Amino acid sequence: MGAMIVLLPDIGRPERLYNFLLHPNFRSMLPWDVVVLSSYAAVSALYTYTLLYPDIVERGVKLPFFGTVGKRKVTAAEMTAIREASDRRAKRLAPIALPLAILIHTVTAWVLATQLSRPWWYGGALAPTFISAALATGPAIVILASLFVFGYKQKLEATYALLAKVSAVSSIIMLFIYYNDFVVRLWWSAGREFETVKTVFAHYLPLHAVEVILILLAVVLFIKFPADPKKLVQASLSVIVGVFAHRVLLLPPAYNVMPFRLPVVFHNEAVEWSYPIAVGEMRGSLLHPEKIFVSFWDYFPSFVEIAITAGVMAFLVLAFISLTRMLPVQEPEQ
Repeated sequence: MGAMIVLLPDIGRPERLYNFLLHPNFRSMLPWDVVVLSSYAAVSALYTYTLLYPDIVERGVKLPFFGTVGKRKVTAAEMTAIREASDRRAKRLAPIALPLAILIHTVTAWVLATQLSRPWWYGGALAPTFISAALATGPAIVILASLFVFGYKQKLEATYALLAKVSAVSSIIMLFIYYNDFVVRLWWSAGREFETVKTVFAHYLPLHAVEVILILLAVVLFIKFPADPKKLVQASLSVIVGVFAHRVLLLPPAYNVMPFRLPVVFHNEAVEWSYPIAVGEMRGSLLHPEKIFVSFWDYFPSFVEIAITAGVMAFLVLAFISLTRMLPVQEPEQ
């Protein structure tokens, strides 16, 4: 839900979303992203309903203004048959949902990786990095959500330990792919591929250190303390913040390797102006002009971008809390 909602501002005119259906341009990656996200959302909703169906029959769904709906009186034998049927259907849906889950992050990466003019994005390493990052943060989010809903119980220890292991291994794979790409770019110490990595270490080293240190910290906590709920929370938050820092670093290097530069001769020097990043006004005089094109753009999200992101996150938290109250996901009160 969040991945689809946050795409709307990228369209520019969200009220024209219907054109994705009427006039899709499949030479663009964005319609493919919408198709994959929509398909995965539908399959995920069906998968969740299939798994919850026995509990819905047993306890119902609590809807505002309507009360409890869907609850039926069934015998123990009927309930056993319903649960077995639910498990069978879920196993049939899982092989469909898993490839779609992988495609979500693959197509999202391709939205960036197909931009030939951005050497920081363009290439084949971005998709596996996105998939490994999702496998690192996904279990962490599930751990936090499950601790919120169920708490830490002995019968869930094995589940929490498995989620911690998946996140830890995926984090290591992500860092390997990440630094493998760095080694390739740094090898010749030349070219625009090198410039992007140089930008990371020259201008954003503290942020890069945050992402690496927090992800490695999460790996250690997940591996050493898989049965400690406090450590699980710390590790989950650590890997989420670390991957978020990684996502932030997708932007500045790409923006600061300009695809087009203008050679300009001043009265005492020759320089290159980066295009199209400009201050938007002429400065200086005809004989002594000042630079109107900047050589470096230190990106920081605007208030509108921050507000949109915060709004989407607030909606997701509201939806999650509301669904946990409505759906029979918690154990029934004795």
